[in-house]
Order: sequence, then C-alpha cells, then structure tokens
Amino acid sequence: ALAIFSRQIEEGRPLSSRMTILLVLVLSIVSVARPPYAALLLLLLLPGMLPRWGKLPAWLTGLGLVGMPIVLTLAWWLASILSTKTKYMLPGISGTVDPGLQLLSIVRHPGVLLHALVHLQLFITCIAGIIANLGWLDMTLPFFYYLVMAPVLLIAMTGEMAYRGRFKSSAMAFMFLAISCGAAGVVLSAYLLWDPVGSTILQGVQGRYFIPLAIAFGVALPPLHRSERMYRWATAVVV
Repeated sequence: ALAIFSRQIEEGRPLSSRMTILLVLVLSIVSVARPPYAALLLLLLLPGMLPRWGKLPAWLTGLGLVGMPIVLTLAWWLASILSTKTKYMLPGISGTVDPGLQLLSIVRHPGVLLHALVHLQLFITCIAGIIANLGWLDMTLPFFYYLVMAPVLLIAMTGEMAYRGRFKSSAMAFMFLAISCGAAGVVLSAYLLWDPVGSTILQGVQGRYFIPLAIAFGVALPPLHRSERMYRWATAVVV
C-alpha cells in the first residue's frame, strides 16, 4: 500500500478508481487486525491523491472512504476491550492487566501514560527492535550488526530523498501527522492490553510494531536535489 502511495506522489497524479478500492480494502483489513495502523488511511486525504467520482469533490469522497473503516475499526476494538473478562498476570510484574479499567484510568489520569513514555531505555529498545530483535525479544544479533545497520538506514534514506522529485510541504506535513497518530495508537494499544492498570512503565511496546510506520516515514521524507548518481551509489552501499 505504501509503495502505491509513494508511486502516486512521485507521478503527481490521482489514483485510479480500481487502485483506490484496492487501497481502502487492504488498509481496512490491516487496521481491523491492527487498529493503530488505521491512521495510515489518512494518507488517502493527501491533496490530489483521490480521483473525482461524479460531481462529488475529492475531499468529500475521501472523508467517506477514510471514515467508515476507521469507525468500524474503533468500534470493533473498543467492543473487544470492554467485553474482555479475562484478567491475567504478567511474569515479574505486580498488578492486574485489565484493558477496560486501564482505559478508564487513562481518562482520569492521562499524566501517568505520559510519564511512562519518558524513558531512554524504551527508545533504545524500540530502535533495536526495528532493526532486529526476534522471538520473544530473547534473540538479539551481535552488537556490531546494530552499529552497521544504523548508517545503512541513513544511507537508504538519503537514496530515497535523492530519487524523489517535487514533494509539496503540505503533503509531507500531513503524512507526518498520520505517522504520529499511528505511533500514538501503537503506544496506547500496548499500554491498554499488556501493562497493569495505572502502570508508570511501558513494557508491552516492541520495536517491530513501528516497522510499518517506519516505511511510511520513508515515503514522507523531503526531496533533495534529484541525483540519479547519488541514488545508484546509495543503493549499491545498502545492498
């Protein structure tokens, strides 16, 4: 889906009707299975992304195509959380995990969740998880691998920016808004489903949850001076 978005932004033309239906269907399936990624549906509202259907303006069609899957996802998700009767304990953690009570706790004390986010160790763990942290987070790769992959990611970003043509700053800002909403959804869902009620530490967030958003971040990067040579060199280095 993100590859299709990237291509349409590069070509500077709206999606076809068939491709629009395909994108809405694919992203709807993804968002129902993983609700935080419903934020990526907002990319359909990018200016010039959707075709005009009949006499309706494109933005009105976009609101309908985006709104229905998001409402369905939120309704499905909230119903499943509030109807969950099983309360379980996590190994080595005191407290009870209860998504319904956790949601009420956030509404009453939102500062607790913000406090849980401010941990450097959580940030480092998520970065490592995006690169590679397998299994039940018990299979890490050699430290040298992480040192190598960090500059490789930066070079890949440089190559992407060197390949891209003109990109409106408004579209870029809108994409970063969608990514931020997705990241907030990942944190919120993990906190609801894995952490004890009122916990001040986030222990359910894993780096791999942010991989789809990292791909979207690559699509949202601003363009540099277009250079085929820089793009080819960056590609060769990454390979």
